[in-house]
Amino acid sequence: MPENNKLSALVRPPAPLPRPRPPRPLFKEIDPRAPPLPAPPLKKKRASRPKVRTGCLTCKIRRVKCDERKPTCARCHKADVECDGYFTKNETVASTTADPCHSSSEEASQPKGARQRHYHRPIRPRAGMPPSFLGVPLLEGLDVVYYDLFRHRLVPHLAGYRYKDLWSRIVLEAGMRDDCIRHCILAVGALTMAVAEVPASANDEPLRGGRPSVLAPWTHKQIVNEHHKHALRHHLKAVAGFRKSFQDPTTLSPRCVHLMTLILIVYEFMQGNNEGAKTLLNCGLALLRSSITLYEGSLEQSAPGHKEKEEDLDDIEHNLPCLAVMLDYSNQLARRDGQLYQLKCVPDDARLPQPGHDSMAKLMAYWGRFFTFSIVFISKATYVPRLDPRSTGTGPGARYRAAIRAKQKVFLAQLHRWTPVLREYARRLPALDVAARKELRVVRLYWLVLYVHFCCCHDPTDLAFDAFTAEFEEIVTETLELFSDDDKDGAGGNPSLTLGEGVASPLFFALRSCRDRAVRTRAAHAVGRIPWRDSGFDPQAMIVGKLGAVVMEEAARDANGFIPAEARWFWMGGEWHVGKRAVVATYVRHAPDELGRQVTKQLTLGVDDWGNICRLAGCVSGRDSCYSCS
Repeated sequence: MPENNKLSALVRPPAPLPRPRPPRPLFKEIDPRAPPLPAPPLKKKRASRPKVRTGCLTCKIRRVKCDERKPTCARCHKADVECDGYFTKNETVASTTADPCHSSSEEASQPKGARQRHYHRPIRPRAGMPPSFLGVPLLEGLDVVYYDLFRHRLVPHLAGYRYKDLWSRIVLEAGMRDDCIRHCILAVGALTMAVAEVPASANDEPLRGGRPSVLAPWTHKQIVNEHHKHALRHHLKAVAGFRKSFQDPTTLSPRCVHLMTLILIVYEFMQGNNEGAKTLLNCGLALLRSSITLYEGSLEQSAPGHKEKEEDLDDIEHNLPCLAVMLDYSNQLARRDGQLYQLKCVPDDARLPQPGHDSMAKLMAYWGRFFTFSIVFISKATYVPRLDPRSTGTGPGARYRAAIRAKQKVFLAQLHRWTPVLREYARRLPALDVAARKELRVVRLYWLVLYVHFCCCHDPTDLAFDAFTAEFEEIVTETLELFSDDDKDGAGGNPSLTLGEGVASPLFFALRSCRDRAVRTRAAHAVGRIPWRDSGFDPQAMIVGKLGAVVMEEAARDANGFIPAEARWFWMGGEWHVGKRAVVATYVRHAPDELGRQVTKQLTLGVDDWGNICRLAGCVSGRDSCYSCS
């Protein structure tokens, strides 16, 4: 039976196939009684004539119609946006050659035809919009920590009171697009971490004081820690890439040169390497000699061919010349290369920012340009004549002394024009904008510093400064208030380093030029509180040279408290001895001798020997009135 069942199962007929469904009609049956269907819309045909390509750039980007009204079209005026203007027939197309300092990956990804039709137009990011993260380079390992440290901790320090837009926007954006600048940023961040991990109680060179300085610089010969090694590695990559870009100087970007030089100078300052910073500053200024308008004989901004500058170059071109002149005037860097004589010392225009139209960043750019011209004039009026006190021959003193008074009136008139502008900006600022109000306070502080300088620069004996004791007291008081409100205290081991106008310059100005003992004492005590480097200065090292002149002047003070012109001295710099922690300072007397010859004197001053300074100055009072910065 089982076998029969199997056999019957094999011969069983198959199951019937499922009945197929009738095919669905492809079209519905049309009811003759139904209303007729509407006719399908005709396809829109494009006009046979070509598109108009003469609209403004803003409407082209927005893909809207433009009425081509000039200088601002009606659509941009109605939308309250900035109209970027029009292309002209004679306007040239930007070169497709990439900047050697920039990464070529972005250009290589574009088609060949698109690169040929690319117009060089500066990109202006809208305020309040987050930056795009497309194309951001990948950071790994400790590089993420170094970049975040630079961005969040060091940028606020470097920005100081006036360079917020430069460091928080321009430098960081350039670091995302440029390999050399990015390696510079990582080198500075790694060096900051290396300094932060050194104990402040270290006494061995080069770790004395826990941070590098002029008297204890860091070099590649003695690696401090692992972060220092990473800093040297990134610095080497940045310098190698920067040197490679010099193979074709015609395509070298002035903006890249400016930013690279600035960040490399910061790196050398953080190491305490003033000679390296001096070399970089000289090379950067030499490369930018034909690209900026602050030199004698340079083309003005309105000249043909100078309208299409790189983005933000007009606003940042004064930074390196201003830093060079400030360091030269303060004797932080002994520069005798003639750069000072080649810079303009009269404002080349009378441009002023317009309140309500120009932003605070634009105000700071205008002020920085005027401040640079002012410091150049002050340096020439006070420092250059001391090279030729008798004003004979063809020396710098004979060349510039006759024009000092004429230029003095020009600068005073221009300085007074800034007063209503600053007052109007202060009135328009909201009360909660603390950072912007502090920036204006610093500008007004330096307005007062320039005013005292301009009024007294014609007197080579420095006796004219005695009539401005009240102004000096106001300068020191305002500086101390700014210093007490400042959050750059180096908390958490992070160093504080600023560029530009900080609190050190006004204090050194009062210490050097004011002969009132109480004001000088307050200024000397305040300098001792400055953390690390301010305005590119090393205050703890510079105070030694400044106090050398103060000591000689205080020793010659008479019973009435007056210091004669024959006892007033000017510090001309000196030679630093790292091993001995001393400086051989050179001083020039304000008044020449009976024959009109220059009187110089040298003092060897120890950095750690403050007791001798008080003893030589004849200080017999308490700690509150002595010059020892304890």
